[in-house]
Amino acid sequence: MIGVLICNRQSQIVSRSIKEVVSQSKKN
Repeated sequence: MIGVLICNRQSQIVSRSIKEVVSQSKKN
């Protein structure tokens, strides 16, 4: 269970960083 929670948290961070990169690339 704990491992799943950690994986979910990491996936959320990764998806968030990807969205930020995409938004920055769109601005440029």
